[in-house]
Amino acid sequence: MTARAARTGRSNAAMPGASEAERRTAAEHQLHKSVTARAWAKAREWEQYRARKAAAAQARAEAAAAQPASGVPAMPVAPVVLPAPRPAAVVPAPELETAGVDNNQELAIADLTASRSATGGCGR
Repeated sequence: MTARAARTGRSNAAMPGASEAERRTAAEHQLHKSVTARAWAKAREWEQYRARKAAAAQARAEAAAAQPASGVPAMPVAPVVLPAPRPAAVVPAPELETAGVDNNQELAIADLTASRSATGGCGR
């Protein structure tokens, strides 16, 4: 039995009546299959990678070919016209309407306020 087969214990179970040479041959064959499969998988990955790179390069070339000559815009651009700023609205200051207000009434309110502060309360 090979050291590898002894470690895994798979060769004895898979080939119960096989000789050491048959087991070794089977193990080498399995190793060859797995290495070959990995190599084919890696080759396929590289093929896909190269295909993606080629497609990207072709897309860049097509995009560059579709661009107009430098300095010439693709379409004429209309100038953007912004509206002129509006002048600030001039609002006259409101005039106090003192017509119909009795000046004595204002003084009476001031007297009441002064009398409340002198007494220290709100008159309750």
